[in-house]
Amino acid sequence: AKHDGPILLILETEYTDDPAELYLLPLAFASQEQTLEVMERFKPEVIARLTVDGSWGLLYDGGHSEEVHRLVLHLLRGRKKIRGRKGELTASLSKKKRDTKRGEADKLSSRLLGEPAELSEGGGQSNTSIVIDNRLYLKLYRRFEDGSNPDTEVVRFLSDQARFTGVPGYLASLEYRRPDSDTLVLALLQEYVPNQGDAWNLFQSALSQYYEQVLTGNLIVPSTAFETG
Repeated sequence: AKHDGPILLILETEYTDDPAELYLLPLAFASQEQTLEVMERFKPEVIARLTVDGSWGLLYDGGHSEEVHRLVLHLLRGRKKIRGRKGELTASLSKKKRDTKRGEADKLSSRLLGEPAELSEGGGQSNTSIVIDNRLYLKLYRRFEDGSNPDTEVVRFLSDQARFTGVPGYLASLEYRRPDSDTLVLALLQEYVPNQGDAWNLFQSALSQYYEQVLTGNLIVPSTAFETG
């Protein structure tokens, strides 16, 4: 085998009684020198041990890989259409906003929002959320639903058409367009707004604190739940 960089693989799973499902699996290869870091940080993501160019290494889920993040960002910033076996990969750029500090993708740093354990266990996440250079937010959609992607459509409408400033600005989306089939949205790129986390984790934290106060007898109950006048 020859190592030519990461791959964006679209998988179709078929079931006996249920409809088929489509998933995005970004694949990355860790050389022998990188295997220790991958095993320490992303052991559950390892798929197989391979020999590439005469040296062994690890094939793993590249959702955590900066190499994959840079590839997707490069595709999102490009205007070229890339043909696949069953469709065409293209970037849909914002008509209103631009990434004014484009820079070179290979020089930008990236990190996941949340630790790997949180991403796999908390709230049943089916997407991978990434912060790039502390100013861009990249979301990889790992499981595709039938029809249009409401997440992307709503953000694009509010940002580009309604010019609503209450959401992070839409910059681009990466689409896989297939003849006679729904378009698949692989990724969404937005402006990044620093925050303290998402509403789901905030709610879970508040609920946990509430039960802890109940069990320890330190819960302070107001005389009235609502102001009456």
